[in-house]
Amino acid sequence: DKMRHIMWDMIRADEYASNFHPKNDSSNFSQEQAILYEQIFRLYSTKAEVFRKSLAYYQSNPNLMKVIIDSLRSDERRVLMEQYNTNNTTEDTLLPEKPKPVQTD
Repeated sequence: DKMRHIMWDMIRADEYASNFHPKNDSSNFSQEQAILYEQIFRLYSTKAEVFRKSLAYYQSNPNLMKVIIDSLRSDERRVLMEQYNTNNTTEDTLLPEKPKPVQTD
């Protein structure tokens, strides 16, 4: 489970770094990525070498890696649905107003 969380944060760090630095500025992207990865490793109390060894283990065990990848995809779908639901909470102002109920006394 820790591996999944680390990989999730690394994917998010890659997205951030790629959006933060222009595509033609690969050296700054690599520097930013390295800084973010180091912060992630610190957050999870691990080191880059330990992560690489763990990743190699999962890569050599496809069934275990599939579980992690499937979990990451599930996390991605959950985040996308949360974003979709958050962004679609406003009413469409171009729709005609709903008729108000008639009051009877």
